[in-house]
Amino acid sequence: MADPHPRANELSASPVARDVASAAALLRSAIRQTAALRATAAGIVLGPTLDERIALIERAHEELLHREHAGAAYQELTGASLLADAERVLVQLPEPSSWLESSLARLLVCLANRVALETDSARAR
Repeated sequence: MADPHPRANELSASPVARDVASAAALLRSAIRQTAALRATAAGIVLGPTLDERIALIERAHEELLHREHAGAAYQELTGASLLADAERVLVQLPEPSSWLESSLARLLVCLANRVALETDSARAR
């Protein structure tokens, strides 16, 4: 009978490969999280109502907590700063200059996260 998870044996046999793959996955996730955080921060300033601004502040807090935990794991794996590595990639993106741009940027990042999760899930099978 064929092994249902052939890559699991390959990765468990190579801790270095597993660490590299984990660090790369953390970085990809951090890039998306940082892009979302930047769009959220712009929305806080540009939000049309106080309620929307408060909701975005709460969302930004959640995103920062996620990134803090991911950053600690990345630091342990690579010795580098997750935020600095993610920002090097994101420096090329423009900052949203309107509430609409901020909302669309958050939507695009949300969709990118969904595609990434579905892709990772499909690869794991």
